[in-house]
Amino acid sequence: MKALDVVLIDLRGVSDAADFFVICTATSEPHVRAVAYNLAGALREAGHRPWHIEGTESLRWVLLDLVDIVIHVFRDEAREFYALERLWGDAEATHFDDRLASGGDSTVGEFDFAPVTESLRDGG
Repeated sequence: MKALDVVLIDLRGVSDAADFFVICTATSEPHVRAVAYNLAGALREAGHRPWHIEGTESLRWVLLDLVDIVIHVFRDEAREFYALERLWGDAEATHFDDRLASGGDSTVGEFDFAPVTESLRDGG
């Protein structure tokens, strides 16, 4: 199983578009649908109702807009094409390694995400 690739981009001081972008890649249309649906449900359950959701028709790129945080759920080829990490190259990025999906130690919980922070401007 391919790891769910997740990146948090800190846009504070770089752009007024939002404070943070969360970018993740899903492997298929059903995977995009499941990730976006579960994210929207978990956000609502936590009291954070998305202001706007788009892309649920094509399922190539679903966007959940929480105003200060914008979550992008991409199919592989759409993420490569739009390359948001390169667009926001001056921002700091934190990559999350899904250790369970990549065969790591799953004793911590269902998912054990390990953040790795780097600046995109350094070619990360």
